[in-house]
Amino acid sequence: MKSLVFVLAGLTCLFGQSMGLSEKGWILDDSCKTSKDPRKENLIAQMADSAFEMANLAHDELEKQLSGKQKDVDIQNALKWMFLPDNKGPKDIVLPEFDKLRSTLQNVTELSKRLPDTTSRWKNPNVVIIYCTLDRFKKRKNGDWSDKAAKLVIPDADYQACFPQTPNAKKGVAWTNVQYNHPEHASHLQLCPWWVDLIMEAKYVTFKDLPKKALLGPAEWERKMKQAGWNGVPIDTVGLFDRTFLHELTHTRYAGETFDNAYKWKPCRDLAKKDIPGIDEKSAQRNADSIAFAGLAIRLNKYRQRPLRVLEDGMFEIK
Repeated sequence: MKSLVFVLAGLTCLFGQSMGLSEKGWILDDSCKTSKDPRKENLIAQMADSAFEMANLAHDELEKQLSGKQKDVDIQNALKWMFLPDNKGPKDIVLPEFDKLRSTLQNVTELSKRLPDTTSRWKNPNVVIIYCTLDRFKKRKNGDWSDKAAKLVIPDADYQACFPQTPNAKKGVAWTNVQYNHPEHASHLQLCPWWVDLIMEAKYVTFKDLPKKALLGPAEWERKMKQAGWNGVPIDTVGLFDRTFLHELTHTRYAGETFDNAYKWKPCRDLAKKDIPGIDEKSAQRNADSIAFAGLAIRLNKYRQRPLRVLEDGMFEIK
């Protein structure tokens, strides 16, 4: 018997173990490493690997669809929810219409396999550098912030987004900087310090760690969400770290520099309904959160121990 479920928030990484810290197209800055707690480096690396795994799986499943070999209706629906309007279906997931999504997922996957030149890491457009603090920045007289070593300048708003001034202020969790005036430079993926602390404090590290009581029905989900002050649907609370990491990876120069046209599942579904061509900057195929949610939905569908079907409204069914 199928039942609707909700996976309780608090996951650091849904799937797998870290595949290592070297021989990647991404580099962990020293700010993500500490002798006081070696878990930090490992968890950030695990989160990155999980994001890459989601991208790789989504790319493989999309290729099956494009070649006519995709038989899993739930995978087809996951792609539809994020990239197609109501009046279109699997037969509309074809080339060249889906070139942009295909190339972005392929590029993120390749980024995970690339060997970076660590001797000149800032001058390598095929690399993304991951930071866990903003200590490298110094404030300039005009209010901007400068990272002299990387020749990177960011506006005060980007810096302050990681340090909300009031308890109710909106917190940034991460941002990616691509230096358009330096096309030879790496992309910079900044994790906000408070968010890194949250990763370290997460109660559940992997999907297998979740107790059965974390699977809730719709009524219980609604009650828990209200108690926690969440505004969204169940899938918005799943894979917070992995999904956000994949979101940011799609923004990198190498992946294709996506945009932020919509956040969260329902707005992303609404964006897909507009049926904007993939080549357009405002399309779902060029929206970072849409790609990240598609990757997460496909990964949940394919999880061997407890596969979950993601519904259009962001709820789940046990397959």
